Amino acid sequence: MAMASRGAVGALEASVPARLGTAGLAEAIGRMAQLVEHSRERIRLLEAVIENFPGGVSLFDQDLNMVICNQRQRTLLDYPDDLFANGYPSMEMLFRFNAERGEYGPGEVELHVARRLALVRQREAHVYERTRPNGTIVEVRGMPIDGGGFVTTYFDVTEQRRDQATIAHMAHHDALTDLPNRMLFSDRLHSAVALARRGALMAVHYLDLDKFKPVNDGTRPATGF
Repeated sequence: MAMASRGAVGALEASVPARLGTAGLAEAIGRMAQLVEHSRERIRLLEAVIENFPGGVSLFDQDLNMVICNQRQRTLLDYPDDLFANGYPSMEMLFRFNAERGEYGPGEVELHVARRLALVRQREAHVYERTRPNGTIVEVRGMPIDGGGFVTTYFDVTEQRRDQATIAHMAHHDALTDLPNRMLFSDRLHSAVALARRGALMAVHYLDLDKFKPVNDGTRPATGF
């Protein structure tokens, strides 16, 4: 920052007419100070936005070194403090850390790292979900930025996915017995018939219990049928 400031002062001094002398230089330095303060304010606002982002967010530069990582991401992904002991880690270091603790599932650590680095170098936007070892479902969105680098966001979608699964289950199962209902049976039957028309085998087993309906209607409140 000091070198950049000296360079800015030199540029401004060179642009000041010689006849203005020290007064002109002082005025130019004053303008530069205002610009610097304006830049600092914009940086403070950016930092506030990042820290108050509803999910995790991180930024990697063109060399794939992390330059931003908010607290929500550290908490959501359980990053330990020693991961940042020597500053922000590189993307490769982060991939290796995650692979070693089982975030990417079974397999060789270096293969996980190499595969993910290869995908990053393709510089394509991506969206996917990852189920962490603790059961948390994380939605990951990555976007390449101009000049190189990536910005990535992380959202905990565990509750949403559980709610969706519950709703889907309720739509296809009886509320009392939790057995598959007619809608699910019809869906599976149509799928099986479609496969059978292409040469697959299928079978339907139909079981009719005599006078089961009166028994079910009469005893269900007490027995839970």
